[in-house]
Amino acid sequence: MIAFSIARARRMIAFPLPVTRETLQRLDAERAAVTRREGAMDMIVDFTASPPVVIPSRLTHDRVGMPSPMPGFRRVYVAPRDELFGSLRMYAIPHDDPRVEVVRSLDMAFVTLGVSASEFEPLSA
Repeated sequence: MIAFSIARARRMIAFPLPVTRETLQRLDAERAAVTRREGAMDMIVDFTASPPVVIPSRLTHDRVGMPSPMPGFRRVYVAPRDELFGSLRMYAIPHDDPRVEVVRSLDMAFVTLGVSASEFEPLSA
């Protein structure tokens, strides 16, 4: 299950699923629903619990062309494993939103946004 948490004007998404076209589409849909309900805000997307998979370069290429889901807001992606980190960096470099950052740990994501883990509360569906 994709889990959303919220801290004032920031959101954290725990993504424990394999990174595939289908699971990313699910993330897009669920994130859009939460955004409609809660408003746009800075967010952390944590892929720490996502199992290792081979990420096709075509998937990364296709996602680069998508518009930003949160224009004007920061997005910090947590990717501790090399293959996902590299894929997300390839996504971030040419993407339309320079406020995208990719880090290796959740602690670094908290530092990047200036928040602590204790500030986040689960967001009910």
